[in-house]
Amino acid sequence: PVPLLIALHGAQGVETSMIARWKALADAKTAVVLAVRGTVRVRDDSYRWDEHAEQTVMAILNEVRAKVRVDPARIWLTGDGQGAYQAYRIAMHSPDLFHAVASFSGLYPPELEYNFPEAKKHRLGVCLVHGEQDVEKLPAARAAAQKMIEAGVACELVEHKGGADVPAEDWTAISARVWEWLEKQR
Repeated sequence: PVPLLIALHGAQGVETSMIARWKALADAKTAVVLAVRGTVRVRDDSYRWDEHAEQTVMAILNEVRAKVRVDPARIWLTGDGQGAYQAYRIAMHSPDLFHAVASFSGLYPPELEYNFPEAKKHRLGVCLVHGEQDVEKLPAARAAAQKMIEAGVACELVEHKGGADVPAEDWTAISARVWEWLEKQR
């Protein structure tokens, strides 16, 4: 069985950007990266997510699991921006299915805190990745991480030197660190 990383792009993005980010690591680890296209077309070449994101991801996950021997203990989610928010939301709704979520510059809605006990019970790992210069989202990420830790949810906050996006020169090191963290979440 192989690990599966489901990757969700940000608003006005495309799924191929997530493949480009994660493919080398996945290939080195004999893992599968499944990049899902957003549910709403913004322009000819970009998409965003709406309320159908969770249904879309779950349907595609079920299709993949029917065709590929996926390790059920290594099904992970990741996302960037709006995709990070969706990845976090989906993982919190199904902590019995997903073992970890890595959120890059996402938002963490307080209305999902009700499910922290289930996330703890199923040992869902949450990794929040934010730039030190992201004055909008970093304070909220710190507060969310603290609440998760207090609730017994395995949470790690990774701060990088950039803003909302991981600087290109730091992507390899940060993504490798996150991948190593994902592999420890079982």
